[in-house]
Amino acid sequence: MATQGWKNFALNDNTSSTSYPKNLMLLSRDTVYETQRNTTAPNSTAYARNTTAQLTVNCNLASTIATGSDFELFEAQSTMSSPKYSIGNTDNTTSSTTLDTPSGNDWQIERITLTANMDGTARVDISLVDRVDFA
Repeated sequence: MATQGWKNFALNDNTSSTSYPKNLMLLSRDTVYETQRNTTAPNSTAYARNTTAQLTVNCNLASTIATGSDFELFEAQSTMSSPKYSIGNTDNTTSSTTLDTPSGNDWQIERITLTANMDGTARVDISLVDRVDFA
C-alpha cells in the first residue's frame, strides 16, 4: 500500500493557538524591501520589509479530513510561533532547525493549501509572512 510509512498530520501542541505542524519541510524563504509613500510626512519615504516562508508537510490524507483533526485546528489559526522544520543535508540526512521571524513576532499565516493525492496521501502547503514597516 502506498500510504504505509506516511505520518498523520499532527501539531506539536494542539492546545496552543500558535502551534506548528510536525514534519515541516522548508521550500523557500524570501525577504523583500519595498518603498511606500509616507502618509505622515509627505516629503519622505517609508520602507517595509516583507519576509515570506513557504513550508510543506507530506502526510496521510485521512488525518487531514477527519472531523476534529489537528488539521482542522491548524486551519483556524492565524499565526504560527517559531516552527521547527527539517532541511536535507548533502549526506542524505536531515536536520531540524527553527524558523524565526526577523521582527521577533509570530508568523502570520497567509495561506494553507491541502492537495489530496489519489493514493491516500496529501500535501499541505503553508505560506507565512512577517511584515515590518519602517518610517
